[in-house]
Amino acid sequence: MKTLQIKPDFRVEVIGENVHLLAENINHELSGTVYRHIIPLLDGNHTIDNILSKLEGQVEAGGVHDALQYLADKGYLSETISDDLIARLQMRSKPPERPPCTTC
Repeated sequence: MKTLQIKPDFRVEVIGENVHLLAENINHELSGTVYRHIIPLLDGNHTIDNILSKLEGQVEAGGVHDALQYLADKGYLSETISDDLIARLQMRSKPPERPPCTTC
């Protein structure tokens, strides 16, 4: 399952009411409570459904979708694949082990 994270080139800082995505010579300021709620969940461990579930009752689902779309459109997000899925894919790609040859 794909999870979301802020691209590793950015450092995240919360300054007052705003979230700042910082990189070399770059400071992207995100204002609004939705970003303060979403940003901590964009750590590569949460799917969109997880984020919506965790923020239910705190932020409207439409606001979460809009904020995620904005972050994606601006190029601040990257998708990751969960460790569980990686492990399952690796198991599939390994050839089955052969028993040792007894006649060789």
